Amino acid sequence: MTLTANQTAALQSYAAQYGKLWKTKLADDWASARLRSCADMPNRGAVLQGLRNDPNFGHAGLKAFSLSAPVVVARDFSAELKAASAAGDWDAHARIWDERRVAEVAADEAAIAKPVAAPKMTTKYVARLNGTIVGRRTTKGRTYTHAIIVQSIEEASRKDAYEYRPTKTDRSNFDYYSRIVAQGIEGEHVCVNSWRTEPDLKALADAKAKIEGGFDAFIARKRAEQIAAFEHWKAQGGYEPRVAAWAGRLDLAQKAVGSHTGTHCKLVAIVLAEVA
Repeated sequence: MTLTANQTAALQSYAAQYGKLWKTKLADDWASARLRSCADMPNRGAVLQGLRNDPNFGHAGLKAFSLSAPVVVARDFSAELKAASAAGDWDAHARIWDERRVAEVAADEAAIAKPVAAPKMTTKYVARLNGTIVGRRTTKGRTYTHAIIVQSIEEASRKDAYEYRPTKTDRSNFDYYSRIVAQGIEGEHVCVNSWRTEPDLKALADAKAKIEGGFDAFIARKRAEQIAAFEHWKAQGGYEPRVAAWAGRLDLAQKAVGSHTGTHCKLVAIVLAEVA
């Protein structure tokens, strides 16, 4: 918010009177609607209360205000014109009016002359492996020089799916569904409570389906799900080379390789990013 000379003077006067903790004291005055005037500025309290009620200043403006920082002060031309008119000083009135007109023109010119940031250009990149495009990237304002090409290891994923072995999580889940079935409609996950007006029979039926045939059958169904997911991913080209990440320098690409490779994914190449 741009302050008038009167508003700035009121803040400076208050700070000079109350010292280091003046902002805390002023905030307290605002909270209790206390108007503290002083001999050299009888209307100081009213001016400060006006700042408190101004949505463009208020407590946030008080917090940001700095006595040591230069303050941009806007002349209150309206008040000056009224004062000149009341005093019958028409020469001063004419001068102030001209100054106001010039100030407004200067403000307009300053706004027009203010540099406008150039829009960020959109750049499209491609990454090629053996002449074939394996990745695309569109960006605004960023420059890429390299792309990290990786490939999921098909045999590792195939083994995980077709030779799926039960985990601690599988056993924990099976035991959870078993408890739901054992407790029936009186169990905490099925029974009527403060938010459930009817027993959740669907949850009970789902739990029974999960454990049907025992733990071995539970794992067999889990293995079938894993196999289906593997085959779907393979059919979608999930084990073909792909771009894992783009980088602005070769050394950054080299550092990032470890974040995108492991027991199930290998580095194929780091290639140049080409502008499409």
